[in-house]
Amino acid sequence: MLGIKNIRFRNLEEEIIMDWDISDELKKSGFLMNFLKTTNQFKSNPKSEYLFCLLFLNMKGALFITNSTEYFKIYYLKENEVLFLLNNFTKEVYQLQYYLWLFLKIKRGNSIHEDNFHKVHSNDFKKEYKIQFQNMDGPNKLVEALRVVIQLLIKISTYPRLNDLPKIQKELKNNKEKLIDPFLEKDLKGMDWLSLSLHKVLYYLLTERHLVAKKDMMKLFSICKELKGVSINSSFFKKFLNFCYSYIKDNIIIELSDE
Repeated sequence: MLGIKNIRFRNLEEEIIMDWDISDELKKSGFLMNFLKTTNQFKSNPKSEYLFCLLFLNMKGALFITNSTEYFKIYYLKENEVLFLLNNFTKEVYQLQYYLWLFLKIKRGNSIHEDNFHKVHSNDFKKEYKIQFQNMDGPNKLVEALRVVIQLLIKISTYPRLNDLPKIQKELKNNKEKLIDPFLEKDLKGMDWLSLSLHKVLYYLLTERHLVAKKDMMKLFSICKELKGVSINSSFFKKFLNFCYSYIKDNIIIELSDE
């Protein structure tokens, strides 16, 4: 099930338009609505290259609408890796979501009063364990942070397998000019730091240029280097989550409750 119904397709002279209604099942899941960036319309100029992807509600497949072989190669590989991750690393994704909540707090300069921090990182953590996000403000920002990190990790995994495609080379150039260079001299923290760092990792891994950076950045680069060109695996996830845990410990005040 795509989470949409009553699909309507119009092929006009200068525009392709698809409209649909969002299903009640999808409306019930605010997380999926935000994570999938659910809309009820897709528009494109038929003379331009386009691609639109709809993931199934059960996260077992996807529908691609495209007129571009190059787009299809990129997104088919990326979305398959996303589905593989979501279906095989549920516990790790839940832990990552919790850590990104703390990265957002670091960005805002907040301390936390949180007993679950060390428990979430333990080997006894179960995906059924219900974390109480204290003072959960801006839930959409958390979903967006999760999407950003997962997409960047997926790109580190998939882009080396497609690095000869012009669209990827163009994206790397644009990222360098717009998402990396303007922020190099800024003192970023928390989620801003993590996003910039993963963009840098992706750029330097694919261009194979020499990276000189501070300790945390070099440690993250070393961990992500193991992901270059391969599917996300348990070994990588363990090292990446350990890195997040250590970064948070070093950059946030954790106020534990009195027993």
